[in-house]
Amino acid sequence: RERLSMNAKQWYQRRVHGGENIQIDMSDVFQGEKDFHYDPSTNILHIGISFSLLEVDDRLRENKLFLPHGQCVHVHLGGHFSSGGYGQLSRAFGLLCDHCEGIDIVLASGIHTTIWRPNSKMAKNKPSVVGEKMNDDLFWALLGGSPGNYGIITHLHLRPHHDRDHPDSRGMKLLTLYSKEKLEKILNVTAEMNDDVNLARDFDLCITTTSDAIQSWGLRTFFQWKPKYNNLDEKIMVEHPECYADGVEWAEQKKLTIPAIPTPTILIYLQWANVRGAEEKFGEKHKVWFEKIREASRPNIMDLMLGQVKGGGILSSTFDALKTIWGHGDLRNYLYVDYRKHTPMSELTRYWVYEDVREYVKPYEKRAYASNKTNLRTNGWPEYAARRLDMIINGDDKSIDVISQIQPFGGKNSMYRLGGKPELNNGCHSWRDEFTMLFILDVFYQPEDEDDRYDRKVRRVLQYQTENDASCQKGGIFCDEDRRFMFGSFAKQSDPDCGSSLDAVHEHYYDSEEKYQRLVAIKRAVDPNYVFTANLFGIDSINAPKNRQIKIIGRGHGLHGDEEVKTTHYPRPTLELSFGQSTWSYGWSLLAAGAGILTVALVYSSVSRARRTSD
Repeated sequence: RERLSMNAKQWYQRRVHGGENIQIDMSDVFQGEKDFHYDPSTNILHIGISFSLLEVDDRLRENKLFLPHGQCVHVHLGGHFSSGGYGQLSRAFGLLCDHCEGIDIVLASGIHTTIWRPNSKMAKNKPSVVGEKMNDDLFWALLGGSPGNYGIITHLHLRPHHDRDHPDSRGMKLLTLYSKEKLEKILNVTAEMNDDVNLARDFDLCITTTSDAIQSWGLRTFFQWKPKYNNLDEKIMVEHPECYADGVEWAEQKKLTIPAIPTPTILIYLQWANVRGAEEKFGEKHKVWFEKIREASRPNIMDLMLGQVKGGGILSSTFDALKTIWGHGDLRNYLYVDYRKHTPMSELTRYWVYEDVREYVKPYEKRAYASNKTNLRTNGWPEYAARRLDMIINGDDKSIDVISQIQPFGGKNSMYRLGGKPELNNGCHSWRDEFTMLFILDVFYQPEDEDDRYDRKVRRVLQYQTENDASCQKGGIFCDEDRRFMFGSFAKQSDPDCGSSLDAVHEHYYDSEEKYQRLVAIKRAVDPNYVFTANLFGIDSINAPKNRQIKIIGRGHGLHGDEEVKTTHYPRPTLELSFGQSTWSYGWSLLAAGAGILTVALVYSSVSRARRTSD
């Protein structure tokens, strides 16, 4: 999935009409039975890139196998792999691309060959046709260089892990009602884990904070009789779910999976992977981190582990409703996991995925910040992060939503950091040996105007993110530098060309000029005519033909956000209010809120009647 800071209409117009390009849809090409083959004698999985992560996870689990991967179920394997494969298991097992033995790829010359890991024994049976040096250069470049810039990947050769090697693995999935004070407590524990350089490799933690879900996928699809969509994203979701949710069967059929909860929440994933296998049993020293997180999450815990709720009230009725709908034994939605008993790793990877397609059906402005600090517990970052999130969650504009994910990656035992050693040939991902914490911050908004110059929502969101950017610069509270990821690329207001040119901002994605210039040399050698350069956000794109130098610019970028532009006022021409604007959008929001409250009330009432009857 490409997550761009613009709406679907802008992306389509600029991608299709902005230059001479062909977009190749690979989502359904390589996902037949022959595209998933596991050979136990070599422990190699040959798999097509068209499978969604949900489909990959389900097939692996059937064989009691697992791989580290991301949380979004509808993301497909090819794009996910090409940007690294970051996810919940990264401290314990590294990136998905670390498990790659070979890559089947179509090059610009038309050759379909396999690029093998340097010195791979598999190459003896099926050697690459490009020669040893180009093979090794391409393998390095494909793992972190620039997704899609070197060729079309069709299949991967991956080495999965086995459940049997982790006989005592544990996990906890915890949902709690949001408050600023509670989030700060949880982030204090998270930062404490991050700052512990000796933290065992087994631990992986992810904290997801979500503002009011009244505009979420589930509730938006409920109102299909709505006379006008708020944005193009809604129209695509409702009218073309097979495209919007490709690879997630129930979402393709517009079925609700996660109930819309009309209140801010914090979702916590914590695992202990038992990486030493039978040599180590889960004990009291491992339990400490689980209990610290649970204590910080009180009160109002939806304690699915214990089968009860701490806090009562609306949370109790919501929990009872979930039990009524799914039952304790039904794991289709993987709602809860109890750390007090062993859960196989192939099942835990299923618990750690986000069930639905998108958090909010709106355009959004993305940030993915990388920390290099080991003093986050004491430098004031937990209070800072909680305060910044609370500005949106408890802000005055309820049409603006936020979702954040915070995940520690650091410590001397982290396989994410250890896997970055050059001698391991795991590619060219940058700053792996220094990266400590990930902070994703996506702000969704309901556009007010098709013309970005007059859209106050766009201006407000860009200003908010610009203020957040100060946390990652010299003297920043989260990082001393502006470091970014290919999987979460974004543009700042201060970026040259509005962040549309990778060449202009490459120092934020690659940790040395030498590394970037090597990628440029490989690009020129394997694709001299820039066949696979789709736009300016690619390796050496400034030297591509002019019809390939397409700028993809997010909504409002170049118009809002810096000091000069913020003082500029664009008088809006007087226009007749169109049906569905302003008044209607507020009206529908209020109706949606009322429906959510009514739903909870009805569920609570029915559960109460059932209890009285049983009594």
